[in-house]
Amino acid sequence: MKTTLFLTTLFAALALNAATLADNMKTIALELRAISQNVGNAARNVESSASAEKIAQAFLAGKAQPPVTVTELPAAEQGEALKRYEQLMQDAANLAKELTVALRENRNQDAQTILARLMEMRKVGHTEFKP
Repeated sequence: MKTTLFLTTLFAALALNAATLADNMKTIALELRAISQNVGNAARNVESSASAEKIAQAFLAGKAQPPVTVTELPAAEQGEALKRYEQLMQDAANLAKELTVALRENRNQDAQTILARLMEMRKVGHTEFKP
């Protein structure tokens, strides 16, 4: 079982690495929507935890794909903006991993709280980095 889960996660990560930043953001949006609709339903936790895993992988893949709002900055400003972007993406991936665990452990109340934090973090990222 663990081997199957590992291989599934590995193949998903490899597929996401070939995706563009826009593809990764689309994956995040779709999976967040799916989790939002099911987070209160413990019967859907397996499905929702798989979505949370996809979100974490998409954030990690996106971390290596800075948006044009960062790459088009003057060279003197790019370094600091890139650090903020990468940290935000890592923090969001970590939060998505927490969400995965909460859903697997049937802690739906915690999952709702984590999901709200993740949605807020996404808003912050879009405010600062979305073109």
